[in-house]
Amino acid sequence: MSARLSAILPLSLSIVFTLLLWMGSCPLLAQSATPNVYRVTGIPGTYTGTLIRGNSAQVLEATIRPRGDSLYMAFYIPDWAWYDSSRGMLEPDGDAYRLTTPYGRALLSYDSAFGEWSGVIPDHTPVTHVHFKKRYRLPERKLTESPFQLTVDGQVRQGVIVQPHDGRKLPGAVLVHGRGCSPYGWQLAQARAYARHGLAVAVYNKRGSQEADPPCGETRIEDHARDLEAALKMLRGLASVDASRVGLISTSAGGWLSPFAAARMETPPAFLVAIVGPATDIRQQQIDGGVVWATQSGLSDTAIARLTRYTEWMFRTDRSKQAFRAMRALLENAESEGWDQWLEASDIPASAEALDQLWVNRWNNYDPAQAIGAFEGPWLGMLGQADPVVPWQAQLEAYRRIAAQSGKTNIDVVLIPSAGHGLEHGSQQRKLPYSQARGGRPAYYKFDRVAFGAVSAVPEFLRRWGILEP
Repeated sequence: MSARLSAILPLSLSIVFTLLLWMGSCPLLAQSATPNVYRVTGIPGTYTGTLIRGNSAQVLEATIRPRGDSLYMAFYIPDWAWYDSSRGMLEPDGDAYRLTTPYGRALLSYDSAFGEWSGVIPDHTPVTHVHFKKRYRLPERKLTESPFQLTVDGQVRQGVIVQPHDGRKLPGAVLVHGRGCSPYGWQLAQARAYARHGLAVAVYNKRGSQEADPPCGETRIEDHARDLEAALKMLRGLASVDASRVGLISTSAGGWLSPFAAARMETPPAFLVAIVGPATDIRQQQIDGGVVWATQSGLSDTAIARLTRYTEWMFRTDRSKQAFRAMRALLENAESEGWDQWLEASDIPASAEALDQLWVNRWNNYDPAQAIGAFEGPWLGMLGQADPVVPWQAQLEAYRRIAAQSGKTNIDVVLIPSAGHGLEHGSQQRKLPYSQARGGRPAYYKFDRVAFGAVSAVPEFLRRWGILEP
């Protein structure tokens, strides 16, 4: 059995992470390396929200900080430009909180799953509704965006470098695509966010996304690794960049590509970040993800078993004819049972001979464990705790095995509560548990948003390991 120690760590940018350290009861195991696991959690932080009354809204900004055993809120209303912020204690009232505001006493409920508050100032007619949620404000920096080209294997890749005007050598990162082949446009907002933290960031069109490229379905992991190495080399060569502090920030399947490419480089990256990227091999992730997705989707046990068998056959290139027949037979039930929605076009072979052209086989059923363990720089794995594609429990166990077997001590894992594969919280009507203080079950509409902590976790990781200056 193992003991778990939880401690609240105050971090900059109004983020609080819970550090979970697991140590075995056996003395030998207790000395084994373990990943540093952080969970984005806790009430203290910076918030933004509104007061709503009679179809009119007034914006408020707030900061909640602990003082002793109590929580205090300082809130500022931008409309009141000539007035200082108001301060008050969040007074527990059973299963709710009371707060004195300039408009009267508010009765509030906290939704810990999403870090949002909802409540009312009940003395008003009509009632004033109060809602605010944790927010993250990016630093203000002037950025430049410069196009570049890479020529690899006779093919030209188009890309853009986004960087701030800091007048000093910058750390840098190349953003790594996930599955499929797409141009860099979807990565620009992410690149700008990291650049505003002080990074020079390169994005480029993935091989297979440009008109002159070979078809996406013919690209292999080795091809993408050569492109990635060329992009890293280009970024390191910029006069504005500190070549010793340049790494890779990957998303989803890019979490396999990054360690694969890094292990082949003469000069590896300074750091690796895998956002919702797997630490297991491709086969295990496909099976784990399929089971979790199908379970969350309410599919039958029969459907889950058939999806699992289909997934296992995808990798049997040594028995391609038998595998193809079995897969075609299983697919006859896929649509009626609902599990066809898990599959993509590159998961379905057109013939037995095409089995080795499935995406999972063009990426060699890659297992990143050895490359992660051997990588000398710091590693960050960021996982959504509502992600059915890359289930966090299996990945955390994989990181524990990698750390224990390799002795690697600079693996950080950040868990984002309630976040899916895109690290977003989808829109939904929330109904909280019954509150005696509120006289019922408080409810509110939660708008879709990027999960709190998803953006800031990367710069916090880079600061922890001395790559990004405070």
